[in-house]
Amino acid sequence: MSHSFDVTDQRAVAGWSDRIFVGTVEAKTGSKSRVKDLPAGQWKVRVKETIKGPQLQVQTVSQTGGKDADGTVILMDGDPILVKGKTYIFAGRYDPRTDTVVVVSKYGDVPVSDVADTKVNAMKASAKNPKAVHKPAI
Repeated sequence: MSHSFDVTDQRAVAGWSDRIFVGTVEAKTGSKSRVKDLPAGQWKVRVKETIKGPQLQVQTVSQTGGKDADGTVILMDGDPILVKGKTYIFAGRYDPRTDTVVVVSKYGDVPVSDVADTKVNAMKASAKNPKAVHKPAI
């Protein structure tokens, strides 16, 4: 899948995202896709630390990827499916129509050990100095 910006550039991810936070996945809450024939899962996340965006205790994230109608696992950009109980840095755009944060595949759901992880500090630095990117509607 092509992206409208360089998703491997953490500063670009921070610039595109309107919500960045560290959180622990509590449960899968749905499997509604925004794109036909491309599965997506929605996950309830307990927010541990907000880096960018509103301070919330719980946020639902939408991750592209999952099982299609035939049961075949489809991973967007090789992004592993989120795991209940694991902690991640989430970066994405809020979709008010679904009240979810649509995360950047592979680079918007990065596993971390806790909020003191060096990856969290790197994302904080990127959020303080983000790269300007075009933000088409999600």
